[in-house]
Amino acid sequence: MSMNLKLIRELLDCTVIVGENLLDIEFQHCFCADLMSDVLAYAKENSILLTSLTSAQSIRTADVADIVAVVYLRGKTPVEAAISFAETNKIPLLTTKYGAFTSCGILYEKGIRNNT
Repeated sequence: MSMNLKLIRELLDCTVIVGENLLDIEFQHCFCADLMSDVLAYAKENSILLTSLTSAQSIRTADVADIVAVVYLRGKTPVEAAISFAETNKIPLLTTKYGAFTSCGILYEKGIRNNT
């Protein structure tokens, strides 16, 4: 199943930090991790990343791993360096008040599966 970021914004009650004009992007998988080495090792292309890691490393990892968007959990927002990198590289950033368990559960219920 595929889904776009507009639906993610709605389902997870997200605020868009970067990329309001990129919400038509489609993805097929979700990967949730705070260890960026796990993202590099296991995430598939065309995934969204759910994470609590707000450093610039989360965005740089998403770029290398061909992650289509990053959703920050528990209302966290990334540091300015991450926002700047995301804007430059057209990687949408969103934030949700929900934690990992709830966010993944909502997406799973709607047909999005982990990619491993």
